[in-house]
Amino acid sequence: MTNPLVPLGEALDVVRRLWADDVDVAELSGDDLALVTTQLALVQRHVDAAKTRVAHEVARKSRPDLGPEGLAKKRGFRSPVTFIATTTGVSTGEAARLLEVGEATAPRSGFDGETRPARFPVVAEALAAGRIGVAAAGAIVRLLTKVALAADPDALRRAESELVEKARMLSLNDLTRVLARAEAWLDPVGVAQRESELRSQRALHIREGKDGMLHISAILDPEHGAVFKTAIEAIVTSRLRMQRERAGRGRGGDAAGAAGAPASAAGAPAGAAGAPAGSAGDLGKNSKGDGTAGEATGDGTAGAASGDGTSGDDTAGAASGNATSGDDTAGAASGNATSGDALPRPSIPQMQADALIHLIEHTMGCGETDLPLQGATVIVRMTLADLQSDEGFATVDGLSTPVSAQTARRMAAGGAVIPCVLGADSEIVDWGRERRLFTRAQKLALVERDGGCAMCGAPPGWTKAHHIRWWTRDAGPTDLANGVLLCESCHHRIHDNGWDIRVDGARRDSAVWFIPPADVDPARTPRLGGRALYDFAA
Repeated sequence: MTNPLVPLGEALDVVRRLWADDVDVAELSGDDLALVTTQLALVQRHVDAAKTRVAHEVARKSRPDLGPEGLAKKRGFRSPVTFIATTTGVSTGEAARLLEVGEATAPRSGFDGETRPARFPVVAEALAAGRIGVAAAGAIVRLLTKVALAADPDALRRAESELVEKARMLSLNDLTRVLARAEAWLDPVGVAQRESELRSQRALHIREGKDGMLHISAILDPEHGAVFKTAIEAIVTSRLRMQRERAGRGRGGDAAGAAGAPASAAGAPAGAAGAPAGSAGDLGKNSKGDGTAGEATGDGTAGAASGDGTSGDDTAGAASGNATSGDDTAGAASGNATSGDALPRPSIPQMQADALIHLIEHTMGCGETDLPLQGATVIVRMTLADLQSDEGFATVDGLSTPVSAQTARRMAAGGAVIPCVLGADSEIVDWGRERRLFTRAQKLALVERDGGCAMCGAPPGWTKAHHIRWWTRDAGPTDLANGVLLCESCHHRIHDNGWDIRVDGARRDSAVWFIPPADVDPARTPRLGGRALYDFAA
């Protein structure tokens, strides 16, 4: 096995050449700074590989049969975990992860004395090569270990390869979402068991503070949480839209839709894949040119409605002031007053609290039916084979955790839930040049391919369907092969920075590729996006 210090030294040499001893980091050019960041990440991954190798050897030389002569106990530590945690200054949880990954990726000794491959050889090879770090390796190892007894061995091997490849391209947060889908694929029977455990943990706590404020916290299982989330986000989205329209009238311009595309009366529900017909925008057009900012936020603000700045995802930029000219959603989300308003606008968390009260008041006998929930639907997706069997699983738009086939059927029997069975062909989804705006059915189909924002992986409710080839400039058709789902932030990033998009067809398994501009990547190497990246489909 290669000494991990060799590639570590090579990566450090690259950093030293770019960042010389007499150069301050502030003096680096943008390109050099980006390259230094990439190389330092590679250095960290090689350090991770070395630490797991060392941790495994520490554990081997501290095994219980050595008694007081074990390495850890001889140095005054209760276990190798406490020895590593104290020596390296990390938590015991981090030390345990190093040991876990080290054991899973180290060569094994058989009873005959022969050396055998690591328990997870693909993870081991990727870790040693510096393609993934210990955090990603640990997450993959834990999942594969958890389902090892239930999963088919061949499926387990395929899953290991695919997960390692995805880990190379994803943040740890996004990888966690993919792992949840992979677990359902590897152990579909276990989905129902896990659901039962989640339902048993549901709870709602109410207490009154000393200042008279009522404190409410709740934990909901995915089945019921999806309905709650959709209803709250639909109300908040409607309120944000009304604020934009008022601001647009105050500026004397129709910022909500300068292109003449009427917004849906109900607004697009967050978490619902079925966007209103007025959800189309054209890629590459700025908010001042033809009103695509107004179009592009028709249901992109649903993302703002669901985020309170804690997700760490840049799609929540709309909630923190990242909107471009022509859209005052940022002001609404950040609580800053804009021109023409005497009072500060409520924040997204405040709007969500108002929405909850609105729902409760309505339920307790409000005679009016003014809740802006028209079209607020929960989309449950599953294959025809899973629908016809008692096994398998389904996914719920806007949630990472899959649900069992039984739960999907139960949800479909309730109100405001749309079951989307893959393989059905009940509606035309390609309209050519006959209409400009993507239909509700087309967005449902696009969600099947893209999974949400094809560029950053944001939930479907945060997105809008956009033309890749512009409707006006390029005579681009309103067809699936010319459509892509993007959140507001990614839509403007693609336009402002000159990215191109390529889609390999309109099938569910068609790949979506984002091609960076030459100043970002001179080779313009396509980067995978959509469901092919952010979902698991081994």
